[in-house]
Amino acid sequence: VLGLLQLSPSYSIIRRRSDGLVIEIENFKGTVRHGLYQRFDETGVVVREGHFSNSRKSGIWKYCDANRNCEWTFSIDGGFYERGISINYRILPISIILIIFFITARITIRKYGYIFFFKCLFRFTIVSLIAVVFIALPFEDHQSLPRKFLRHYFFPIFITLLSLMTLMSISNVLFSKRLKTNVLNNLLYTVIGLILGFLLLAMNSMPSTVG
Repeated sequence: VLGLLQLSPSYSIIRRRSDGLVIEIENFKGTVRHGLYQRFDETGVVVREGHFSNSRKSGIWKYCDANRNCEWTFSIDGGFYERGISINYRILPISIILIIFFITARITIRKYGYIFFFKCLFRFTIVSLIAVVFIALPFEDHQSLPRKFLRHYFFPIFITLLSLMTLMSISNVLFSKRLKTNVLNNLLYTVIGLILGFLLLAMNSMPSTVG
């Protein structure tokens, strides 16, 4: 039977509830998942959708919760239970902040110089991060709107800003003579960036609890 399945063409398996409502559609090539996969809720709305390539998740996937809030993810070689990289909460906010960063850097450095831009980036990142954390901390429920925004949007944005700030600080140390930067100050900036980055990662990895 296994040999026949391996040689067989593509086919679909449709799972239904007792009332006939479709709950899942899987496509196979031989014995492996291959092609479109769909899962439906009790009203017939798609809550999970994407493509498999030889039993591995590939491309863009869609996941929806009970409130019909949908998240899109990107997978290259994901397993059945792996969600991939979130487009909503990782790829999109990081891409936007990088575009803003490079446009701002180009304009500011041309007009005011590299050192001015770096100091502005450092101050903006630190002040904004502290402000956002203090706004979100009083909300103990991790499912509250401020905590969700912190976890979904502000986390990738500030990790990106801290990474850029730290890389620039390291560059300032390595090329201090050329850039005319203070080595000790930039070592301090690097340490601050690393500490805040680790703290932010630790906060993001805290288990969610519903109050």
